[in-house]
Amino acid sequence: MEHRRGVIIRAARGLAKVGMIQFDEMKSTFAITDIGRIAAKYYIRHASVEVFQKEFKPRMTEADVLALLSMSTEVRSMGGRLYIHRTSVSLTKFKCERMKWKNSKA
Repeated sequence: MEHRRGVIIRAARGLAKVGMIQFDEMKSTFAITDIGRIAAKYYIRHASVEVFQKEFKPRMTEADVLALLSMSTEVRSMGGRLYIHRTSVSLTKFKCERMKWKNSKA
């Protein structure tokens, strides 16, 4: 019983660290947050939420968002990172024309 309790507490601490739940260790209670609800609905792992929180910026281009998504554990488990083929005259604004897997032949 103590082992199970320890596993649950470690998992709750990890989820609370990334903001997916609110964990009160004294009362041994937890409640889901909005981020946790979204992650649960779309099957997003806590490791991906942690990456998103570290790398997310208030102003991001489409290329930045796609690069951020490619860092998620869900994309990595598919076999690599996405790269974005950039063709634009302006260096500050990229137009994402094509994406393909880094390891793909196409």
